[in-house]
Amino acid sequence: MADRSTARSIDEYIAEFPPGAQQLLRQMRELIRASAPGAVETISYAIPTFDLNGRHLAHFAGFKNHIGFYPAASGIEHFKEEIAQYKNAKGSVQFPLDRPLPGDLIRRIVEFRVGEVGGNEEHRAFALWAAECAEHVLRYFEDSSTGDDRPRKAIEAARAWARGEIMTSEARKAALAAHAAAEGAPSAAARAAGHAAATAHVAGHAKGAALYAVKAAAAAGAGADAAAAAEQEWQRDLLRKRLRALV
Repeated sequence: MADRSTARSIDEYIAEFPPGAQQLLRQMRELIRASAPGAVETISYAIPTFDLNGRHLAHFAGFKNHIGFYPAASGIEHFKEEIAQYKNAKGSVQFPLDRPLPGDLIRRIVEFRVGEVGGNEEHRAFALWAAECAEHVLRYFEDSSTGDDRPRKAIEAARAWARGEIMTSEARKAALAAHAAAEGAPSAAARAAGHAAATAHVAGHAKGAALYAVKAAAAAGAGADAAAAAEQEWQRDLLRKRLRALV
């Protein structure tokens, strides 16, 4: 590849590299896409870029011996302990070409950036949606775990955060408590509540709340596939209403 790419699209950019590097660049692209489905692909600073709400979410680039990932200084700082094993700087990290990409870490960094860049109103809307998804199946936990109110408190914390009544740290504590309840009495419904509260920290946890709610509905009785499908459709309708309210 030339010192500075002249590619006009991410496809053109990736095509400038040898096959081995192309595979990792495509993987990086897909990881960002999956973690930020509302982001727009573009080329900025001559490298692949994902924008959200008119702001740069993250960049990546190919080099002779590594893939560069640029999730802004905040993305590096927030995950600095996990990133420490790689060569990094204030706003960048290098993933060597001879090692697999750390997919889970990249996803979490991008989801964190979505929470930062996505806009406060959108983030709060996702928290409220996650709380409703979790509450919709909470009875499956409460019916078998009488007296344990930790998941319900986590749902309340998600809503309180969305209303601006509590700090993110308080919502995170409630999330951890709900997950602890799920450990004591294995329950997808309690997990959904934990993810709902954790949405205050990272917007991407809303997906976890929805996923575990579907699992809880499917496990509740006969007709698991039909129950899961019905729960997903209910969630989608609710999400559309939440997002329409922002327009």
